[in-house]
Amino acid sequence: MWVRLPLSSATLFSLFLILAGSPLNAWGASSSVQPGYEFSGSPKPEYLLEELRAQTGRKYWVRKPEPGQSPKDLFCDSKESPPFKEKPLACPGESYGAKASEQFTIEDVLIDKFNPDYSWLKIRFESGKTAYLSVQDFKENRYAEGKISTALYGIDFAINNSGWIFDEYPASVLDRRRAQARNDPKREQEQLEKERVMRLSILHIGMTTQQVLNSSWGRPDAVNTTIEGPRRLEQWIYGAGNTLYFENDRLHSIQAFKR
Repeated sequence: MWVRLPLSSATLFSLFLILAGSPLNAWGASSSVQPGYEFSGSPKPEYLLEELRAQTGRKYWVRKPEPGQSPKDLFCDSKESPPFKEKPLACPGESYGAKASEQFTIEDVLIDKFNPDYSWLKIRFESGKTAYLSVQDFKENRYAEGKISTALYGIDFAINNSGWIFDEYPASVLDRRRAQARNDPKREQEQLEKERVMRLSILHIGMTTQQVLNSSWGRPDAVNTTIEGPRRLEQWIYGAGNTLYFENDRLHSIQAFKR
């Protein structure tokens, strides 16, 4: 026997979530989403604001340029606070880079509440000089060991392009990395494997030969070409047995081996 009961729109919506297996919990938030993050995976503005405010008082280092490298103009020398409205962010004074490694302290955070990524950090160097550093430059130039593969590009190139701002004295960090590159073949092999996986993720069936040439794969070590009527078959051979197969200028098969 069926009994028809009047259901409110809220009840119907709740039933729909249950039947659909929705991740929404009773408070309207996803149980699979980290606190402080949107459903898209991006941090909420208020969460970013908390992170920015927490930077006040923290100390960091800027490294000196490596031999043959020019300083990067990260710092803004200005008597007035940089504006938020100018996009891209512009220094109202003179931009400059550090010529020697020096520690600095974040004294204040000038927050753009509409877009925290456009905020500025007011910093003071050990020498007493003050400057401004945009949050964008701060994030983009933080040192990260995994940014550049030492196995593929060499230790000097990797160090030059892995960041300018460090959590500790830069020379100590970089000396450790140089020692690891010299003495830890297992670490280098792991880095090569990570790079191999990353390079494979770039490829997709249907790419043109030119798109592959423009990617990190670049030119192959050898090319074998076969013509079968209207079909042009090409076999591109790279190191370690990695081979790409093309038909009429389109990638149709990938054969990859571990290095």
